[in-house]
Formats: sequence, C-alpha cells, structure tokens
Amino acid sequence: AQIDNIPPGKITTLSASPGSSPGTIILSWIAPGDDGITGQASLYDIRLSSIVSDSPAIAEDKFNSAISVNVVSPIPQPLSPGLTQSMVITGLSFGTTYYFAIKTRDDVGNWSELSNGATCWAQVGVEPITDLRACPGPNYGGITLTWTVPKGNPAGYVVRYRTDMPVNEDNWSTA
Repeated sequence: AQIDNIPPGKITTLSASPGSSPGTIILSWIAPGDDGITGQASLYDIRLSSIVSDSPAIAEDKFNSAISVNVVSPIPQPLSPGLTQSMVITGLSFGTTYYFAIKTRDDVGNWSELSNGATCWAQVGVEPITDLRACPGPNYGGITLTWTVPKGNPAGYVVRYRTDMPVNEDNWSTA
C-alpha cells in the first residue's frame, strides 16, 4: 500500500465581507485538493479572533489558540478542488472586526499549510423599534415619544408622522 503524505493544497484565496444581516460575515475561498490540487479534501478548520495581534493567520500557534468558527456557525464540507466555496458566519458582535484563517485536512489526517488571512467587520444592523409610545407632551399640541433603544446602537432616528393615516412602509416616503 502506498503511503499518502501529500497534504491538501494551501488556500490562498480566503476573503471576507460583511454579511447581509446584523452580526454576520461571509467567507469565500477556492476549494483545494486532497493531495495538493487533486482529489477532494475531507474537512476544514476555520478559526477567528477579534484581536489583531492574535490573528489566526499570523502563525500556527495563533491559529491553534484561536476560536473555531464552528462555535457560532457550522463549517461546510470541502467542495471539489477549484470550486468557489463560501459560508455565512452568524452570531458575531455587530461592528467588531474579525480576523480569519483556514486549514484543510485530507482523508488520512494530513493538514495543509495555513491559509492567507482575511479581515472584516461583522455587519452592523439595528433592530426595529417595537415599543414606540406617543403621549401628550408638556406643551399644548405637543407629543412625547418614548421607546427602548434597539440592539445595534443606532446613530440617530428619523421621526415621520401623518395626520390622516398611520405611517407604514408604503407611505413612509410621503410622511
């Protein structure tokens, strides 16, 4: 029997971009092979850190001590070599910058070299206000609005009103 001592190819195309939902990041890369660039690899180990000096892409020891992405999102199985692969990482802190790296393992336990690093901030989002209250204000004709500040730390608010009907998404621009 021939011994397989050829590791999977090193990923050099890892990239990260903000996701479409709050607290998300999209990672993308080109799948490597099981033996260099041929055959299908067995699994990925993707790590993250929110501290630049602990970026998992710096060195093996930083990678090994970084948090597995699997803690917040399931890591996909490798695709055939040469195909673009991606995953959405959820459960991240809004607006926090994260640093990523990936390694690939083959079916006999050979590990690839450490990938290039990818850096991105988790999508910032603001949840809708769900408890808006309007009460008579302290001055004649005035109104006092109160609500709970939603998650996502909004930078400001836009208040619109109508006297003829409730404001909704359909009439927001004309309110």
